[in-house]
Amino acid sequence: MEIAVLYFAGMSEHTGKKQEVFDLPNPCGSADVLERVSNNYPHLSALCNRSRVAIGHAFVKEPVEINAQSEIAIIPPVSGG
Repeated sequence: MEIAVLYFAGMSEHTGKKQEVFDLPNPCGSADVLERVSNNYPHLSALCNRSRVAIGHAFVKEPVEINAQSEIAIIPPVSGG
């Protein structure tokens, strides 16, 4: 099934993308999406472990099953001043 992944802040900077579509097995969960991102971008593995996941504009806690054509946002920790 196709899953749209949206990247924010440092994730977007490090991938060079604002979004990407992955073809993942059905069923899959939010942890599978983070694993795919980590596999595609090994240098982001630690950042994935600290990031929050939102499905359909709502933050979720692991593990969450994802439906086909879901939109997943990966939001890394940010700091500001």
